[in-house]
Amino acid sequence: MNAKVELETPLSAGAHELVMNRILNAPPARVFNLWQDRAHVARWWTPAGENGSPGNSTILDFDFRVGGLFRVAFKSPRSGDDMIIRCVYREIVPNEKLVFSFEWEKGMSLPVDMQVTVLFTPHGEKQTLLTFRHNGMPSETMCADHEQGWAAVFDNLARAVDALQA
Repeated sequence: MNAKVELETPLSAGAHELVMNRILNAPPARVFNLWQDRAHVARWWTPAGENGSPGNSTILDFDFRVGGLFRVAFKSPRSGDDMIIRCVYREIVPNEKLVFSFEWEKGMSLPVDMQVTVLFTPHGEKQTLLTFRHNGMPSETMCADHEQGWAAVFDNLARAVDALQA
């Protein structure tokens, strides 16, 4: 799996950025579709369950448009606590780019000025380089924790992409 962590100081002083790259086995339009369709998102935007299989998430709100709200609930794989993530779409460029706010509504106490940017870049003829940036985390430890969570989500996304090819 292609993933790396780079720390920078985006958005506000003292904040950190998580950067991850992943090569997916489908062109950008097909990968982007998995982010804009509620039924697809419900299958892959979830932490790891037992034995690394996808866990269970519930999509509470899904309004895929600039200014639209996305909320997802799930159980923490570590503690079993209820977690809710709240996002508002800030920029949508079909097949190329997504930008959304990222806030822990329930389960974690973190700053509200976090932002996620996802780029979908053609890689060869039939693949996508997914570049993911999560800005505004207060510490390197928080970046490492989020890197584990996002890595599990992107493993699920890669499986969803591969399932489309079958």
